[in-house]
Amino acid sequence: MNVNTNNIPVQKSLYLATSTNEEKRSEKNIQQLSPCSSSIQLIAANSLNQLEKNKTFLSTSTQPLEGLATTTSEVNLKEEFLFENAPFKHCHASTIVQTASGELLVAFFGGTKKGDPVRSIWACRQKEGKWSEPVLVASANNVSCGDPVLFKMPDGEILLFYKVGPSPREWHGMMKRSKDNGQTWSEPEKLPDGILGPTKNKPLLLGESTLLCPSSHELMPQGTGSWYCEMNITNDRGKTWQKSEAIAYPDPEKKNPLAGIIQPTLFVDDKGVIHMLCRSRGVGTICHATSLDKGVHWSKVEKTTLENPNCAIDCVKLKNGKIMLICNPVKEHRNKLAMFLSDDDGKTWKEGRILENHEQQEYSFPAIIQTADGSIHITYSYERDKIKHVTLPLQ
Repeated sequence: MNVNTNNIPVQKSLYLATSTNEEKRSEKNIQQLSPCSSSIQLIAANSLNQLEKNKTFLSTSTQPLEGLATTTSEVNLKEEFLFENAPFKHCHASTIVQTASGELLVAFFGGTKKGDPVRSIWACRQKEGKWSEPVLVASANNVSCGDPVLFKMPDGEILLFYKVGPSPREWHGMMKRSKDNGQTWSEPEKLPDGILGPTKNKPLLLGESTLLCPSSHELMPQGTGSWYCEMNITNDRGKTWQKSEAIAYPDPEKKNPLAGIIQPTLFVDDKGVIHMLCRSRGVGTICHATSLDKGVHWSKVEKTTLENPNCAIDCVKLKNGKIMLICNPVKEHRNKLAMFLSDDDGKTWKEGRILENHEQQEYSFPAIIQTADGSIHITYSYERDKIKHVTLPLQ
């Protein structure tokens, strides 16, 4: 989404960094990256009082939104797997983009067996309604690659962000570029230390070139603030970077040592306010915060009424102005995957179509976009054995 935020003031007290394709980095390349503190302070926006006026920001309704059915069998949608056979058995964390040529491109990570500690980034392309076989697009010597994110710039260049490391606590950010709609890719570029890029969900395009990348960290020990979000910001397609300060779930009395938030997804309301919805641990619901200054500072993180069993989510602002959210709306497990719609910039949500709902199954890590023709495309992990693609027209 291209968002005009020229009327939103920007504070320039940011952390600066640059990227490189070298394996090792010099500290000279990072101008002001501060280390993560064990006690993370919340960052409030300048207009926090205004944001605090609406304490009950999100609510849900059990009634479907008008014009929407409650099960996939009642609506005109197409469901398919990207592949039936592949050189891996385990796959997860898909990301989807429409290329300048109009084709769909999906990337994900896959391993030779379930639980394989060494995984690579693969991609499938849909052309004329048919998906290609998975193609290897990124790997590292005996080290896992994970959680890819695709994004198309206004001139058609596709950016692929991904992470390399044995676990999320040891990740470092990487990226590749494609100028031919994902058919070929540049050499990998290592992002600066402390910059992961978008950790799960797509960036938000501000103006013509600024990418607001929703990022997060999963640190040890398992305590309050060890899971937290931040924004990684680049004005030049990933050559140099800025980062916001940490955005953490508030627990000043440390009553909930596991409370934390990661993997934010972003949208902008009609007034230009940026909204963040994120996965939570030890909280039980999707969490929410807002920014008035292009993602530099954020309001206090608050719970919503949307259940979240420590599962990834994604959302998109549709051409009709509504926000569509894909999540696992249950207290535990990942057996139900559903669509929620908001027609008031996220103040209230109504459950729409249920994509999956089967006990003892897993449907997780959704990604959602709207293509140029108005169709909605969703991908997600199906039992971590396949990637499923669902298409539905905007009604």
